Amino acid sequence: VNKDIKTMLDMCKEDSKDDKLSAIDMDKLVAYGQSMGGMTSVHMSYTFPQDFKITVAFDVYFKAVHERVNGDQGYALTQPLGLFSSETFHHEPRMPYMEGYDSVATNDKFFKDTQEKNKNPTNYNIYVKNSSHDSQCDLCLLAEKDLIRNKTIPNVDHEIKNREFVQYGCAFISEHDFFPVPYPLKVS
Repeated sequence: VNKDIKTMLDMCKEDSKDDKLSAIDMDKLVAYGQSMGGMTSVHMSYTFPQDFKITVAFDVYFKAVHERVNGDQGYALTQPLGLFSSETFHHEPRMPYMEGYDSVATNDKFFKDTQEKNKNPTNYNIYVKNSSHDSQCDLCLLAEKDLIRNKTIPNVDHEIKNREFVQYGCAFISEHDFFPVPYPLKVS
């Protein structure tokens, strides 16, 4: 994975030198992802801190690094972190992908360790009430609500919650002056 990320970064750096492709601002790279993509964004930021300036991660699937996060080795970021979680994702012990580790404890320890390491006052670890993992993805906007609705929270309006998660991400990026225009909302 690190080789692939390094290759992508090298290609972006090369493209940013070309006036026709100069839309990439290498000084403002944001790692942004959800679920396994959230873990990927965290890992990219951890591995290449000089390249990724801030990290926005939704419902991070920490299983691949949970031993490292919870052990003595340490696994924390040096850059600002926006960690946004749905109400149900880290509380799904019956799901096979959540077996074998405490997702809530891992998420919170990762945040605490990052907070201690980078001492950034604009780090966030936010759990969004009345939301589910599906609330964060575009699928909830495309599918019939009854087909995708999380049965543990029957009154979720996924379209509204999706908008809320996107707004959190945009507001966090804007707070660090990485958004192309001033964003009207704040995370806090």
